[in-house]
Amino acid sequence: MVFFNKYYYFLLLFSVGGMFTGGMAYVVQGRAFGFNNVSVLAVVPEFFVGAIVAITILFLVLRSQSKLKEANSRLEAEVNIQTAKIRRSEEKFRGIFNHSSSAMVTVGKTGNFVVWNEAFREMLGYDNEELKELSFRDMTHPDDLEASKNYVDKILSGELSTFRIEKRWIRKDKSICWGEISVAALRNNDGEIIGTIANITNISKHKAFEEKLQGVATGLANAQRRANLGSWSWDVVSGAVEWSDETFRIYGYEPGAIAPTYEKSIEFVRPSDRDAVQLALSEAMQTGKPYSIEHWIVRADGEERYITDLGEVTFDDQGEIIRMDGTVLDITERKIAQDSLTIQEERLKRGQFFANIGTWDWNIETGDLVWTDRIPMLFGYPDGNLETSYENFLAALHPDDREDVMEAVNRCVEKDEPYEIEHRVVWPDGTVRWLHECGAVLRNEEGKAVQMLGVVRDINTRKLAESALVESEEKLSKLFELSPLGIALTDMGGKYLEFNKAFSEMCGYAADELAQLDYWTLTPAEYREQEAEQLKSLLATERYGPYEKVLRQKNGEIVPIRLNGMLVKDSTGQSRIWSIVENITEDKKAQKQLEEAKLSAERANQAKSAFLSSMSHELRTPLNAILGFAQLFEFEKGLSKDQENSAKEIYRAGEHLLSLINEVLDLARIEAGHVELSMEPVDLSQIVDECMALMAPFAETHEIELGFTASQFDNLFIESDYTRLKQVILNLMSNGVKYNHAKGSVRINCTKDVPGRIRLAVVDTGMGISERNLKKLFQPFNRLGVEENTDIEGTGIGLVITKQLVDLMGGTMGVNSVIGQGSTFWLEFPLLHSTKIDKSSDSDSDSDNAVNVKPLETLLCDANILVAEDNVVNQFILKKQLKLLGCKNVTFAENGVKALAYWRQSSFDILLTDIHMPLMDGYELVEQIRESESTSSGLPIVAITASAMDTDTKRCLENGMDDFISKPFSIRTLQGILEKWIPM
Repeated sequence: MVFFNKYYYFLLLFSVGGMFTGGMAYVVQGRAFGFNNVSVLAVVPEFFVGAIVAITILFLVLRSQSKLKEANSRLEAEVNIQTAKIRRSEEKFRGIFNHSSSAMVTVGKTGNFVVWNEAFREMLGYDNEELKELSFRDMTHPDDLEASKNYVDKILSGELSTFRIEKRWIRKDKSICWGEISVAALRNNDGEIIGTIANITNISKHKAFEEKLQGVATGLANAQRRANLGSWSWDVVSGAVEWSDETFRIYGYEPGAIAPTYEKSIEFVRPSDRDAVQLALSEAMQTGKPYSIEHWIVRADGEERYITDLGEVTFDDQGEIIRMDGTVLDITERKIAQDSLTIQEERLKRGQFFANIGTWDWNIETGDLVWTDRIPMLFGYPDGNLETSYENFLAALHPDDREDVMEAVNRCVEKDEPYEIEHRVVWPDGTVRWLHECGAVLRNEEGKAVQMLGVVRDINTRKLAESALVESEEKLSKLFELSPLGIALTDMGGKYLEFNKAFSEMCGYAADELAQLDYWTLTPAEYREQEAEQLKSLLATERYGPYEKVLRQKNGEIVPIRLNGMLVKDSTGQSRIWSIVENITEDKKAQKQLEEAKLSAERANQAKSAFLSSMSHELRTPLNAILGFAQLFEFEKGLSKDQENSAKEIYRAGEHLLSLINEVLDLARIEAGHVELSMEPVDLSQIVDECMALMAPFAETHEIELGFTASQFDNLFIESDYTRLKQVILNLMSNGVKYNHAKGSVRINCTKDVPGRIRLAVVDTGMGISERNLKKLFQPFNRLGVEENTDIEGTGIGLVITKQLVDLMGGTMGVNSVIGQGSTFWLEFPLLHSTKIDKSSDSDSDSDNAVNVKPLETLLCDANILVAEDNVVNQFILKKQLKLLGCKNVTFAENGVKALAYWRQSSFDILLTDIHMPLMDGYELVEQIRESESTSSGLPIVAITASAMDTDTKRCLENGMDDFISKPFSIRTLQGILEKWIPM
């Protein structure tokens, strides 16, 4: 109760004062209201009330002061504790600062050193007094100063709180040491930045080790580059791949140019080697054994290189693969050298084989004999089972030649004479062969023979030839004299040295007379220039001719001759000319006759072509009217059923007649060699699908079932003309349907019986063809008598055209047939090996019968059409057709002159013109229009003509026309032409 005692008297005083104050207040108050008789005793209660109030207030004040005192005491104790902690922390920091093995220093804002430890001083080699005068700028290497200063400035500005860098320090002795420095801001009690504090670790040894390691890495990289050796590593878990610089270069890249991956490494392997490389990798990963494989790679620039690829697998403790490491070594030059050596060895071996040459090596001191594989064959042992020994060599010699050979060997060994001899050997089967041997002896320093080397070759052919030469010389001498051709030998001046009887008779001179003459005596002067050219050829190529000239006989007559000759050397080295002279008088007569026959044939062929063209034109012109009117009936309203059927029969008959005309023209084109083919890869599946679809309505009419197995044709391609091949297949299918019986069938089969070829067969169940008729099957216009017993339409040239088209496309066609069972017509073509050909057909399949005619009124209502046509019937048909197609603005001209006048007077969107017209034909009309047009995008001009030969089409396009329609044509064809050329 110290606190209470302290204020005891104050409490008493305060209580008395309170009572007094209360009493006095009462008296004053009473008197103020007029109560003058208020006594002091009357105010005693007020004294006590005031005292109680005062004591209560004083108690509350004292109680609050007591609690505040207790709080202050606790706060003071806490402050003392924290102050002690801070003091201990400062002492600990100072201890760490002063005794740290790392250099530590505080730096002021100006860069001067404020406080440092002993490690800092020792690191830089200065004493304490010297450090007081220095700043961090003085000790920082110039190359690192700018970066260091920038970081410090950012610390002082508050932009950074800390930073860490490596930099070089300049010691007192001017040496350089590396330090890793960590810097933080230094603040005062108010939080203001007053400098920096740095911790510095001396990493000079680490840097020296890094430089050494870098040097080793550089040396390794240089060594790899010089050795063309690269290294790689593959983290199997993460997939990360690392290449050395040389690995990049081996694959054709600058180091780091691409991101290496396992997939990229495999991509560089040449496709032919890729499976082997992946197999080696797979086996290594399965077995854990290193792998080594040599293979080709294709670099980034396309160059092929040959490398040795080595690899090793690393496993973790659980036996799982975690990485692979390996090397790639470019051994292209070695590979080329090895291949070259192998080639050279193989060439030598083949050369010895083809030249029938063997080599041997005999060690005279030991008796060992080594020979090449060819020698046993030369001795009659084709399997090479002749034991190598000198004794076996001697035993194989012909008995009559053995002693000569042994003497030749001894002379070479003892007297150093050249060893060269021709001798015979006897083969085990008794055959005698001639061999030629040559060799030489090698001697030691004392001159003693120690080794003998030799070559043996088969000269049996030469020996036989030599023996036969004597016989042949006699034969040649006889042939020389008996030859019907003139043969003569002259010197370079033309003097006759030798000649046979035929030549002297050809010249009309006796042998002794001709021997006094020369070549130029018999040659007319007009051939001098030609002779000079032949002589030049002779000197350049050692041959002349064949060429033709004439010679003048003794009696002055001229004889046409053909000469061939060659330059030879005689035994003295003098140049001579051998000539063969042929009297071609009869040839000249035959040639003249042949030329006349050829000219006659050409005239006949031209006449035939002209006839066919004229016939086609003349037949197509009335057919145009027939088919045109028949088509118009299709759109005529109010016809009876009989009339409609009659119109269809007229149209069908016209179509049949047109097909006959086209077949005749096709045959004429083929025979004249005017068929142009567009060879391309053809998808058999696609073309058979189309043929089946086109033939289906025809087969249904004849109650014939069509069929094929689609899977047989999958991914099968041949090289052919798409349109012509379809024509061939359709013709065979059409025959199979026509010559079948009701409820029969026609199938298309595909087989590959012959490797590399594909056979397409059209099999029917029809009447079959007899063996006798099969031989006549491909004769033009021969229907084999079928027309006598049936009403089947045909010309007898469809199969002829079909076979000739197959031949032109490089295929083969044949037929097998059994009477009463049916026929099989087959086509065989080379199979294209690629199954990845994506060839879509651009064939122009005839879809006229499937197209619905739609009026073009909305498209052509404003189109102005000019028609040049002299035939009134054709004009009428065209008017009807154009009207049905919605064309209202049509102008007709009956000749080219009027058409040209109309064109000059008005503007037209298209010109449809006939070719053969009076006054001005279609060619001249087009020429006049094209010359007069002011713009390059001229009037579309389409020829409409009954001329259907290829030459007619070509001429129309060459003369400036844009398109061509051959009469007769369907309204649908006309519709397609208008849609194509009139702007929509």
